[in-house]
Amino acid sequence: MSGPFTPDATNRLNGAWNIDSGLVYHGLRFATFYRGEVYMKANRDTVEILRMITQKKNLPVGRIFNVDLKARGFSAFGLEVSKGFDLDQITLAPPILQRLTRGLSIGITARYLQGEMIQQGKIEGQLTPTSQKSYDFDLLMDYVYDQDYVYERRSTIPGTGRGHSFDLGLQYALSRQFDAEVLFRDIWGRIYWRDTPYTCADGTSNVKEYDSSGYQIYRPTIQGYESYKNYTQKIPLKADALLSYRQGPFTLTPTVNLIEEATPFYWIDLHCQATRDFSFHTGYNLNYQAFCIGLSYRKAWLSIVGNDIDLSRIKVIGLMLSLSCQ
Repeated sequence: MSGPFTPDATNRLNGAWNIDSGLVYHGLRFATFYRGEVYMKANRDTVEILRMITQKKNLPVGRIFNVDLKARGFSAFGLEVSKGFDLDQITLAPPILQRLTRGLSIGITARYLQGEMIQQGKIEGQLTPTSQKSYDFDLLMDYVYDQDYVYERRSTIPGTGRGHSFDLGLQYALSRQFDAEVLFRDIWGRIYWRDTPYTCADGTSNVKEYDSSGYQIYRPTIQGYESYKNYTQKIPLKADALLSYRQGPFTLTPTVNLIEEATPFYWIDLHCQATRDFSFHTGYNLNYQAFCIGLSYRKAWLSIVGNDIDLSRIKVIGLMLSLSCQ
């Protein structure tokens, strides 16, 4: 790929995916899912030197790069059960409580997760080019993982993980035109890993190897501790807050997405119900200047998110496909 290099603006990676399929029975939704999340944060030096080494650029001799890379992520499959409650239906409550809950509905989800992948930890240290094609480094590595991508570790056996999380959603009809909604996702989200690979060690350039063009190959000399341990991984709490305004076939919805320890995401969406069976929507994300375009026909829904049609300049990309059979 080619394109502009702006490490100050691209030193975070936020990725998530979710595939699920379910059915509704007597007001309960039962579903199976496969989901995952990856969050990475790196300083400017880390992004810059990784780019140079990966693309085999001439290195700035003598410059000290302070490496600081943190990552956390998981993937899991499992089962979830959801139930919605329309509090307008509570007719036996006292009159004052009925007035307070008029137009209010609640949704609850309980989720069991079977862990598949884990990558969580940090790499810190310094790297100094000694020539245009070679470098010295001393890096502290402290992380748990299912597969070691930092260096080659022999006889690695992935651990096992089991966990849980809960969702709570509140929707309030302020009037015929206005709705307010708040959704808390992954409340008390945890995956309890057993016998997962673990490394706490220094990686140094004491022994160097080179490729056919004379460029140094990254193969660290490891001194430290590597073993297996039990580890409790916390799933970041997420919250979505939105306000909807309806006028005729159009619905305008500003939304704020909050992810624990991450920058809030701001969206503005416009939905149009063109016919009984057909609708479309468009949205805009203020963080990445990204557009969303979606179409639905009856029970099928397709939505695409991106900030550029040129893949070399793209900062955000997403796809959502939904199909309901009732």
